[in-house]
Amino acid sequence: MAYTQAELDKVQQALVDLAQGKRIVSVLANGKNIAYGQAQIKDLETLRNAMQLEINQTSTTKNQRFVLTQSSKGL
Repeated sequence: MAYTQAELDKVQQALVDLAQGKRIVSVLANGKNIAYGQAQIKDLETLRNAMQLEINQTSTTKNQRFVLTQSSKGL
């Protein structure tokens, strides 16, 4: 199941809440409601990174790069 930007935003807010001292946060991801505590910040960060990776890979707008070269005989 693909993650949405809204889900990613909620996970990031949950990380902020834990960093500010909240003891337990609840996150809905992939249709599952999961509770995270202070000791599980690394697990929540891992989830956030996986979500960001998936969202970036499925993004329809990709940066296209090209190089424009110019040359002359130097005369």
